[in-house]
Amino acid sequence: MKADLKHANPSDVATLVRKIVGSSPFAKALNGVDVEASNYDDEGEFLRILIHFKNLDELSEDDVDTITSSIEGEISKKDDRFPSVRFSEP
Repeated sequence: MKADLKHANPSDVATLVRKIVGSSPFAKALNGVDVEASNYDDEGEFLRILIHFKNLDELSEDDVDTITSSIEGEISKKDDRFPSVRFSEP
């Protein structure tokens, strides 16, 4: 029997991601967040998180790692699905 897993509403996750990025030095570059629940062909569920930036040129690899780990840490408190975080620019 599976334990009850925490599943947050995708719009709540998007709000949380906006808050995390909004409190970072890259808040002004944030251009939106998309979140959708998906699954790995019976391997389990995950959250696909796409963070849109106006420009990615000023983000270093360390910056990306810091933002990603902050998002993963906060989401894990509210949702048991793996957060797959990706970055895009227009």
